[in-house]
Amino acid sequence: MDFPILVLAGFGEAGKLPVQVSDTFELPDLPASPTIGWIHVIASDATAAQSSLVSKYGLRDLEVSLSLDPNQTADIHDHKDMLFVEVPMVTRIDESEQYSEIGIFLTKGWIISVSIDDDPIIRKRFSQWLLEPLPKKEVAAGILYGLLDAIVDSYFPIADAMQEEMSDIEDRLYDGTTDQIREALEHKRRLLLLRRKIAPVRDVVNSLLRRNHDLIPSELWPYFHDLFEQVARTLDLIDLSRDMLSSMLDAHLTIASNRLNEVMKFLAVISTILMSISVISGIYGMNFKFMPELGQKWGYPFALGLMVVVSTYEFLYFRRKGWI
Repeated sequence: MDFPILVLAGFGEAGKLPVQVSDTFELPDLPASPTIGWIHVIASDATAAQSSLVSKYGLRDLEVSLSLDPNQTADIHDHKDMLFVEVPMVTRIDESEQYSEIGIFLTKGWIISVSIDDDPIIRKRFSQWLLEPLPKKEVAAGILYGLLDAIVDSYFPIADAMQEEMSDIEDRLYDGTTDQIREALEHKRRLLLLRRKIAPVRDVVNSLLRRNHDLIPSELWPYFHDLFEQVARTLDLIDLSRDMLSSMLDAHLTIASNRLNEVMKFLAVISTILMSISVISGIYGMNFKFMPELGQKWGYPFALGLMVVVSTYEFLYFRRKGWI
């Protein structure tokens, strides 16, 4: 029976290369003999895929539903005979980040991974896995590590590219235009979203290290510890980028405030000079009968000269004070 899904599946005996047994739209049967295998399901129809996975492999309905929900966060469920791990996948398309989820079901001998997107990271890792000899112990935790390592490795270049974008933003931000401020705030929002998606992965990997589950042998603990360090380094880079961007915005606000103060100071000086001139013109504009200057020929040029002298004195005074 065909399903609205795409399946990548491979199985093999311990110590040998795995063999791809499926690249079709049908869920394969799990081999009865002791083998190590990986089944990756790309669900184009989440509802039909969920029903098929639950009925075919006996997976828990809630966990399959979480795997097919792109709005979930990284999580881990520990069962007696199975581990369920959910982590986000991040891809960068046209200077923007696209997020999706992948759910991984781990047993002793095989894993089943489920996603709604045909992510190239998973395709590449599956192709690499087909070329790697399976471990001599019939343990599928190594497949889980390889898959998580490929996903976590994809985080750092994205965080690094976002930090590179900040150099261009910084150069334009000090121009003080509204568009640059909006761009900086949008970049900060993207950084926060990336951190919110990746931060729970650190807790998931830490749980894999601390729970001492039988499905993860002690030989793999150093590898998962390295995975933990990779996530931590990526989060540190994101935090550094976010702090730098906040400092840029604070610096921009400081520069804008200083520019506004300079403008206000200049306008205040002009207003003071014009106010003095207005006082003189107001005095000679009063309609009193006895004002000796009004009856003299030199009255008008005297008033104009007084205005010039006062305004020139004030201008020189303000300039000496460094206000203009």
